[in-house]
Amino acid sequence: MRDLSQLPNPNQWNKPKKIEWLLRHEVSEADMQYAEKEIQSYLRQYESSITSSISRLNSSNQRRIRLYDAMAHDDLRDAFLNMYVAHSRKKLDARNSEGFPKEFYQKVEDL
Repeated sequence: MRDLSQLPNPNQWNKPKKIEWLLRHEVSEADMQYAEKEIQSYLRQYESSITSSISRLNSSNQRRIRLYDAMAHDDLRDAFLNMYVAHSRKKLDARNSEGFPKEFYQKVEDL
C-alpha cells in the first residue's frame, strides 16, 4: 500500500512549484492518447445529447404551438371554451350520432 504522505498535494502548491513538478514528470504518449480518446468520447456523447434535446424540444413546441393556434382559431374558440361543460343526458346519448356537433379535438383534427 502506498504511503499517502508521499503523494503530491498540488492544491497547496504555488504556481512555480506546480510548473516545476510538471516539467520533472512529463506526460507520456500513452497518457496523451488516453486523454484524447476520452475527450473525443465525451464530445460525441455531448453532441448526441444536445441533438436529441433539440429535436425533443422542437417536436413538443410544434405540438404546443399547434394547440395554441387551434384555441385561437375563430371556428374552434367556442368549442374550446365549451370543452369541459357538462352535457345533459340527452346530449350524452346523442354523442355518437352523426348529427352531434364535433368536439374541440375532433375539429382540430380537421384543420
